[in-house]
Amino acid sequence: MCRIRRFILRRALLYCTKKPCPKLVPRTGDEAVRVNCFSVRLDHREEDGLRVSVEKVIEEGVSGLVWNGQRYQDECSIPNRNLMEYNFRSRHFLGQYSFDYESPLKLLFLEKIYTPRVNIFRDKLGQRIFNSKTPVRTSRIELLKKIIDYQFENKNNPDRVYGNSDNGITSFEIIDRMYSYRIYDHPDYERMKFDLEMNLEALVDSGDLIEIRRDYKVSGRALNSLSAFELENRRHSEQILLSWILALLTLALVVVGAIQTYGTFVVRVGN
Repeated sequence: MCRIRRFILRRALLYCTKKPCPKLVPRTGDEAVRVNCFSVRLDHREEDGLRVSVEKVIEEGVSGLVWNGQRYQDECSIPNRNLMEYNFRSRHFLGQYSFDYESPLKLLFLEKIYTPRVNIFRDKLGQRIFNSKTPVRTSRIELLKKIIDYQFENKNNPDRVYGNSDNGITSFEIIDRMYSYRIYDHPDYERMKFDLEMNLEALVDSGDLIEIRRDYKVSGRALNSLSAFELENRRHSEQILLSWILALLTLALVVVGAIQTYGTFVVRVGN
């Protein structure tokens, strides 16, 4: 069993070292789009053991550079008989994405069935759908509802992530919770962020929000504004319903009148 595991580990190391990464891997711009490389290292299982960045797989074992606390510098080699004393770590940089592996078998299997590329395709498709369906603008009332919900969620949560002062929440955290991480790749992100900040300022000016060191917190007036909006919205819906009822009644009267007129006409013709 140990020989099989060592064989799989060597195969994974060989696979990774065929596409080594440069010292600095570009993560933005056109150069990042063309990236396709692996960084791979072996960490000794002991707490103060060696951490080796693998560069070559040789017949006797592997060779690479040892981490000295600041960078990988000193050359070293690990013989085959000692390979199983180390934990496998690898990262595949593919375009602007990266995929981490801690199992050599998992790396070989997922790479052979092109799982990273499938995941990239799924993510890009999801981003395209998000971009096409997400509205660029959000009404002030919808924004106020969201902030009230966030503050209620955070009120009694000692491990809350959002907000730094009195259950407040920043504009970045609001937009992140409203749209998820995909918002940052939306083509109109800057416009949406600007629109959000303008709405926040308007809500502060109206007294619905309180701004504390760039954190926003709902005030008591916010509930009154929300209640007034819902009341107005309900009245508007009732007016629309009443208009439809009147329209249907008018149509019914017209139909009845047309039937009576037709019946009278038929009787006269018959006589």
